[in-house]
Amino acid sequence: LGHLKRALAMEGDSKRKADLHRRIASIHERKSDYETSREECDKGIAMIVGSDAIELARLHNARGWTHLRTGEYEPARKDFIKALEISERLGDRKEISYSHHSLGTVSLYVEDYTSAIANLEKALDIRTHIGDDAGVSKSLNNLGMVHSEMGNFDLALDAYNKSHELMKKIGEKGSLASLAVNIGGIYSDLGDVDSAMRFTKEG
Repeated sequence: LGHLKRALAMEGDSKRKADLHRRIASIHERKSDYETSREECDKGIAMIVGSDAIELARLHNARGWTHLRTGEYEPARKDFIKALEISERLGDRKEISYSHHSLGTVSLYVEDYTSAIANLEKALDIRTHIGDDAGVSKSLNNLGMVHSEMGNFDLALDAYNKSHELMKKIGEKGSLASLAVNIGGIYSDLGDVDSAMRFTKEG
């Protein structure tokens, strides 16, 4: 964090300064200090507001997630939409996919499952085409969550299992445990005790 703050003090380019604020915000978000994270995003956005810069899209997505973490779903949705609009004008497919993933996630939280599926499937399609395996695994995981909430357990299992295999392939150990628990829970609901225990133990 200290080296980022020093870089920020020395940087003269507004876009690079704005991006440094985003990176500082990300550190605070990981520490669950969402208020400080949002303040850093606000500073970065203020520096380049009105510009068609990918840094601005990234800042709106970052701020949207701080809103999402604190249950402020409408402000989160507005930030994600703004990020998507900028990303689409710039043709940045990675940020477009991230914006759709974020919109799908906030839609899941507010139980707008139609919007959640539509956005997550768009994110999944783009991430598949650009070879973003980590992103694909995350979108599959969230699709599994949507289908699980809707009671579509076969579709949920299909998405979860694909995410699980991909996470193992790319070495994404941090998310494997919680995903395994989700899969185990669905197998339990379906009465498949052996599979439920196997995945629950993995978690």
